[in-house]
Amino acid sequence: MNANYKPFFKLLDGYEAENGAMYMSSENELIFEKVKKDPETLALIESLKDNSSLKNPIDWLYFWVKGEIYDLKALSEAIS
Repeated sequence: MNANYKPFFKLLDGYEAENGAMYMSSENELIFEKVKKDPETLALIESLKDNSSLKNPIDWLYFWVKGEIYDLKALSEAIS
């Protein structure tokens, strides 16, 4: 999973270059252009693929949404 972060960031960079630039007045407003100019952040992104302690963010999102659904069902039952 972690090996997919690097291609994902390249994909986001390409998306921003093609689509985001259309809506920005300056290249300095682009997020990934700033990242490319900051060696510390760039090194952090490069290290993501080697970091085995990272968790899958989709799993975190799944459990968060699941908890919110339980809260909404409980609220709905309390109201009715």
